Amino acid sequence: MLEARRQGRLWALRVEGVGDRSAAEALVGTEVRARREELGEAGEGLHFWVDLEGLRVVTEAGEDLGRVEELYVTGGVDVLLVRGPRGEKLIPLAPYVRLERDAGRLVVDAPQGLLDENKEGPEARKGEP
Repeated sequence: MLEARRQGRLWALRVEGVGDRSAAEALVGTEVRARREELGEAGEGLHFWVDLEGLRVVTEAGEDLGRVEELYVTGGVDVLLVRGPRGEKLIPLAPYVRLERDAGRLVVDAPQGLLDENKEGPEARKGEP
């Protein structure tokens, strides 16, 4: 790779042997890898996914929610898939999620209802006709 620069949420790359638009278009969808130590810092309020995968996730009160297993790109806010003692939780990577890099964890100050148990289970249907 000859050059890499951020363009919004994406990166623009200049790759050796790729000299024109047609050659670049032929590589659309190709996976590009880089060594984490060569990436530097993501920037204020930004994170590289590789830094989040496997991190412990806790609530503000210290409750263990599990670990980040996967990350999903959505139309608006990226979403963390967290697996732990309370099962799987989908947690939007929103301002109420804070990375504590030195502690090696994400802290979630979840809005009401985000971490509630599934209300569609058998208990929720008791008393229905």
